[in-house]
This record gives sequence, C-alpha cells and structure tokens, in this order.
Amino acid sequence: MKIGFVIALSLAAVFLNAAEPWDNFQLPEGANLLKNHIFKPDGKGNFPPWRSQGLTVSRENDLPVLNTDSEGKSGTLTYPGVTLKPGTKYIWAAIMKGEVADGANVRILGFIGDHKYEGGAQFRSGGSAYQRDFDWNVYYREIETPTDCEGKFTMNLVRLTGKAKVTVAAAALVGLGPVAEPKTFSERRKPVVKKEVAPPKAKVELPDMTIEFKDVNPVNPAAHVGEKPAPPPEGCKVENRNGKFVIDYVFTTPQHDAFMFDLAKDIPVCENISFTVSGEGKGHELFIVLYDAGGEAHFAALGALPESGKKTFNLRLGKLLPKVEPFERYASKWGGDGNQTVDLPVKKITLGINDVPDTSMDRGQIVIENLKIGKW
Repeated sequence: MKIGFVIALSLAAVFLNAAEPWDNFQLPEGANLLKNHIFKPDGKGNFPPWRSQGLTVSRENDLPVLNTDSEGKSGTLTYPGVTLKPGTKYIWAAIMKGEVADGANVRILGFIGDHKYEGGAQFRSGGSAYQRDFDWNVYYREIETPTDCEGKFTMNLVRLTGKAKVTVAAAALVGLGPVAEPKTFSERRKPVVKKEVAPPKAKVELPDMTIEFKDVNPVNPAAHVGEKPAPPPEGCKVENRNGKFVIDYVFTTPQHDAFMFDLAKDIPVCENISFTVSGEGKGHELFIVLYDAGGEAHFAALGALPESGKKTFNLRLGKLLPKVEPFERYASKWGGDGNQTVDLPVKKITLGINDVPDTSMDRGQIVIENLKIGKW
C-alpha cells in the first residue's frame, strides 16, 4: 500500500498471514448497505445488483477486472437505488487497485442523488481522480447527507476514461450515525448569513518567495517493507552532500516497498515545488508529504523518476492535492486537526520513493538537487 493511504488500523488492518495482496485490508466495520459486496458473478458473468456500462469485464484470481482499452473510451461500474438517511454520516469504501495509462483518468467512490433541488442542483460528487497507477488498498471517503436529503442514490464505484484497468475485491457503504452539525442542501452550498456578521477578512496575497533546502539535513529515515512500516533495509540511506540529497534505496520484497525521510523547515507558502533528479530512478515514483501548522499530513505523488540520466521537475503542488468538498474526507490527508486544508506555515516535509511496480526487487542511487518550494 502506498504511504499516502495508510490512515487507520480500523480501515486498513494488516494481517501477517494474508494469502493475497487484497487480503491485507478490511472494510470498515458496521452494517453494509450494499448487496453482493464481493462481486460474486451470476451465470452470465455479471454481478448484480452492480451495473457495468461501457466496460470490458473479465476475472482474474476470481476478482472482477474492469477495462477501458482505448483512448476516448469511458465506462462505469455503479450500484443504483441506495437510500441514504437525512443528516447522516456514511463511509463509502472499496478495496481495489488501478493501472492508468498516460492521458487516462480514473475516478473512484463518487455518487449522485436523483432528487433535484432548486435550480436543478443535485447532491453529488464525481469522486477522487487518479491519473497514475494506484496500489491495492482500502480507499474511502466520508459522506454527510443534508437534512433535506430525498430520493435514491447511485453509488459510482469507478469511472474509467481512456486506457485504464481497475481490479476490485470488495466494497462497502456503512452508516456512522448522525451528522454533528446537520444542514440543509442549500445551507451547505451557501453559508447562512446572520444578521450580525463580522466583516470578512481581506484576502492576504502571499508574496513570491523561494525556500531552499541546501542547508537542511535529512532526519527520521524510514521504510515500508513488504507492505508494512519497518526500519530501512541495510544499504538504504540518505545524506546531504554539499546541498544535494544523495539517496540509496533498496527494495527487498515482491510486495510494496518504500523509503522516505523528513526535512524539517518552516515553509510560509507552498504553491510550487522544483528540483532536479539524476541517477538510477528506474521509473520508481517520488512522493511528498506536507505536514502543516495544524499537524495534518497531505500526500502528493510527484511523478515517475527518470530511468537514468537527469530530469528537472517544476510542479504546482495545489494541482497535485485533491479538491476538498465539505461532505467528504480524503485518504491522502490524515492526522492533526483533520480540517483537510493545508494550513500555513508547513512545518516539515517528507520525501520518499515508492517502488514501481510493487513486485520490483531493486536498488539504486539518485541525487536530488536544487530543491525549492515556494511561490513563483
């Protein structure tokens, strides 16, 4: 499982003797509102009441594999006719993995209600979007229904656009109880204006600035070995050599491995990140975790490392973090105050390397130089 999605043992329990990768995870506890949540096929190869549209469906290891095999093609797997109670919190979760080709897009865990409010608006979400592969894990989001919730809902487990493949093992929709601060649909879309309201604070335009890390020493080296947190394997290390981060990575198992370390420095603004990588990247994935002023962690994948040679990255961090909806929670954000927002200043970052593919048993050395975060 990727480092950005290890959230809570109640949602992603790891068992020491799991027979298959998907057996490492369990769905949230509670009454599951979904029938046939493990996708047992009927005599025709379907798995009702789930509905597949525009997808090529096959089975591998007795699990459904959903494909869109060409550019411009799209397809969905949905569960229709769900009743959600007003003013109630739910968790919408699935154990899955995805393979996403360049230019393709996968959305998971969306939903739409059939009731139309004023102006034709509907209570809905497109789900979390992925433009790159994602590994076996429990992916989830929390949904808080409005007090005037009506009608039936269609739960959109996956939507594939372009050449992509998703394998699913199980899904769940579980009620968690009443919403702490229930609101109507219109109140959620537009804040209620009280008679006496403090004047809004002027928007602070942060100045352009660049924060460099040449003088920061890496601390807290850590690893994931065979899907589990562990000390770094022998030979796995990082050091600052004249302002350049020299990273020796070692992936020792045919399951997911990763190596990571912290850089502690206050970052007043983090709209952009740039750096140059050289060495033996071999296509593995670089990631970052931002730890904000409230102690919350925000994960973002930075992209594939070059097979060899040198490559410069210049990225907008905001585009790599998910858009926040008030009724959803994101597995790529965890801990701290839990407000799902990057509260400045960021107090430290974690940089790391995920093995790609997970079966890779590999080692190499990369050098990261000219690491800069800021606004420019």
